[in-house]
Amino acid sequence: MFISRTEFESVLGPLQDLLDEDRRKREHAVLAQSQELEAVGLADASRSSFRLEAPLLQLPCGSFYLASHLLTGEMYSLRQEIKSQLVSSNEQDRITREVAILRSLNETSVQCSLLPRMMRAFQTPDSLYLLFKGKTTCDLSTLLEAGPFSEAGLRFVGACVAHALDILHNDLKLLYRNLMPENIMVLDNGYVTLMDYRLARPDLGACRTLCGSPSYFSPEMVRGEVQGPLCDFWGLGVLLFELSDGELPWGSQANDDMTVLRRIAAHQFGALRLPARVTLSS
Repeated sequence: MFISRTEFESVLGPLQDLLDEDRRKREHAVLAQSQELEAVGLADASRSSFRLEAPLLQLPCGSFYLASHLLTGEMYSLRQEIKSQLVSSNEQDRITREVAILRSLNETSVQCSLLPRMMRAFQTPDSLYLLFKGKTTCDLSTLLEAGPFSEAGLRFVGACVAHALDILHNDLKLLYRNLMPENIMVLDNGYVTLMDYRLARPDLGACRTLCGSPSYFSPEMVRGEVQGPLCDFWGLGVLLFELSDGELPWGSQANDDMTVLRRIAAHQFGALRLPARVTLSS
């Protein structure tokens, strides 16, 4: 398929004007971020600018910390990716892609605390560090250890995640594909944010990769079909079931991946039963 430049410009206007407008938007975004970093004393921040206050989460190739800025005393969330572990796990392309996606989140016109805001990326000889605005306290799996969520808690988390997915799908054209309690962080103000973008991909109508936790696979993923936004909302449904019941929806006998996949493939609408204490009223 192709379109001639004449036809393109008759519909969208001069190509050079579009390129110039895109360049101006990008330059404006870079300038705005630079001014924001200068205002909070982070323009030249490096690893030595921060003190690690508490570990929050162990990651496959590093850790997530609560860190204080030595100059201002402000608290931030700091993610460490250890370079040797990235190399040994063949994760170099993944982290490059993920950082690019995290930067794209800053460029959306919809600024929302339900999505992470990466302030800076810097590195030492041993590690790559990603600095995020806001103070995270724990992930949802930590809260789930205390027992199933109340109905009010389910509604709140569901609304937060659904709104974040709406922005990813409609404003950024991204599929998240990694919903699970361990990947949803709780901020100090009580809101939750989607922090892990290892499996996020542009929604180009071609994603077919089996990825993430098998218990969260959608039927489309199990059948090898093209994945779209509905896969993420299937994951949201599984997440809410797990938070409401304390267990995944595929039964206590589903203790291996193949059994889980067979049950997902055979799932019929309306077959799952929520805990009796959870209502379906709006």
